[in-house]
Amino acid sequence: MMMRILIYTILILFSFCAKSQIITVHELPDSIFVGSLGSVMLDMTVDNNNEIWLATEGGLSKLNENYEVVEYYSEANSDLPHFYTQALAVDTFNQIWIGSAGGVLAEFDGNSNWTNHSPYYDVTGIKVDKANHIWFHGWTNGIAQYDRTGFNWYNTSNSNIPSDYIYDIEIQDDSTIWIATIDKGIAKFSKGIFTVYDTLNSNIVSNVIYGLEIDSNNYVYCGTDKGMCYYDGEQWHIMETLNHDYCIEKCQPLFVDSDDYLWITANELSDRLFLRVKGENCMLIDEISFRPNTAHNTPIIEISSNKFITFLNNFTSIIELDFNTSINKLDVSDKLHVFPIPSTNKIFIKSEIKKMTRVEFYSLKGMKLMEFKLNSLLDFKGDVSAFWPGIYVIKVTFSDDSEAFKKIVKY
Repeated sequence: MMMRILIYTILILFSFCAKSQIITVHELPDSIFVGSLGSVMLDMTVDNNNEIWLATEGGLSKLNENYEVVEYYSEANSDLPHFYTQALAVDTFNQIWIGSAGGVLAEFDGNSNWTNHSPYYDVTGIKVDKANHIWFHGWTNGIAQYDRTGFNWYNTSNSNIPSDYIYDIEIQDDSTIWIATIDKGIAKFSKGIFTVYDTLNSNIVSNVIYGLEIDSNNYVYCGTDKGMCYYDGEQWHIMETLNHDYCIEKCQPLFVDSDDYLWITANELSDRLFLRVKGENCMLIDEISFRPNTAHNTPIIEISSNKFITFLNNFTSIIELDFNTSINKLDVSDKLHVFPIPSTNKIFIKSEIKKMTRVEFYSLKGMKLMEFKLNSLLDFKGDVSAFWPGIYVIKVTFSDDSEAFKKIVKY
């Protein structure tokens, strides 16, 4: 079947930065899901040739840069150990590492040579360090390392790892392994020693850890069932602004990009959010039509500067997010002032550089609540007394058609 490509251009009106995003949806052919338990992608990676590898419930697929399927591997046509593939990684030799639900850890050269590593089965996550060593884990069997000569396996029977139930692992500076457990907090493994951080000895908000990410400053971010925290090298801190503003219940940090933005998927009451965060700069990306799922191994991959790919929430399509396209001629985010915050009835907006032609108020769901057309003003006063207490987004359009966004809190 020929690949069907649907292209949607969506301006996300409720983002917190002065940019627009081009969202391209690539729908995958039904043929790669033949024999699957369902039409679901479970993991994704990009190799050194910029080819995309997909783990599905029916096998392993390789796509080219145009998202066209060029190869499909199953138990019937290859030595793939099990059809239910669920974890992927690429090492520096361009070897593809595959974890599956019912088979052992597999290594594939991308052509015809397969190596299956027994007894390491039901692998749900794989990471590669700078020494090209392979670290991996399952749901219930601790973590393991392949150092190119043999395997080292760490579980509660042979080590001080606090739990065998592992959700995620991350590698820091090639010498420290951070481990997210499902029930016993966070473990740091360095120089053969496990250090445990839990609610009894640190400021993490929960012992249920859904994921870990590390930025270029070596800050370690963790997502829990009660919000986000980060470790600055000395102690853990609660990300109170993020947790409070979005009423986060369950969150999973997915990825840190080359600009040190942290990508997060999170639940807010009954809704799912997709966030891009750096410090106090938080962008809410459309949580309705293309949010990632909170399942394990939901990947986001940076394929070029400010361009990313991830799964559509129907798990049968890939979406491409392009943050290079900007509709702004001048960034005025630091020259646009909104006060008071929090507000009760009146809100004041002052622009120091450009004249305003429109002011719009949106809910966090993207619903437009009010709109005011202005006659090229530098100052604006609005009445928000009719709004329920909560968080809202103001979109300001200027005389040169550029835009800026500001967040307000209504009491």
